[in-house]
Amino acid sequence: MRLPLTLPLAKVDAEGAYMSVSGPLASEWTTLSEGIGGAFHLDGRGLRRLPEERAELEIVLTQIRDRAALLEQGEVTAVDAHDYWLVSRLPADEPRGVTVFGAPQAFDAGDGAWIRRSLRAQLRRAVAQSEAAEAAGEAVELTVLALGASLAHIGEEMATAALRGMSPATYGGVDLVALVADGQVRQLLQPRSLPWAPTPPGR
Repeated sequence: MRLPLTLPLAKVDAEGAYMSVSGPLASEWTTLSEGIGGAFHLDGRGLRRLPEERAELEIVLTQIRDRAALLEQGEVTAVDAHDYWLVSRLPADEPRGVTVFGAPQAFDAGDGAWIRRSLRAQLRRAVAQSEAAEAAGEAVELTVLALGASLAHIGEEMATAALRGMSPATYGGVDLVALVADGQVRQLLQPRSLPWAPTPPGR
């Protein structure tokens, strides 16, 4: 899904060949500085997520350089761009609509200590709910913990590393742990067995 936005671009000096960049495009400042005449600043803070494909990103970078070539010193322009977000379509028999995970501005996806604490708490909650159901006489075939995370890219998740660093006793009562983020689902803990799986021969 593409969400349109504009990025302010200013030419601050006629000398040099450099573009300072803020926001997610900051790591591309060397590419943006190639072949330009003058000093520029690109305010890319309005951009939240870059495209997955490098080819699509190159199109954005080319558009910015092309607009920079038209500027005179002291001029500011707006470069049209898009936020690129992945959206997964649910099966036809699922509820209609879109589910979006949000997070407060203070949320830091790179805060490993907070992620470990939160994951332990959710694992304990999942085990407690499963045990309560069994105590109430309900049949529990599989205990699954599904986590939702507000991430720009699934590759940024740290829950997998957090889980691997825990004692197996912490998650021993959970059969499957899955993370939903970036329009995708990633299994953090593979199920040991599934109640609907066929019994292997000889057992």
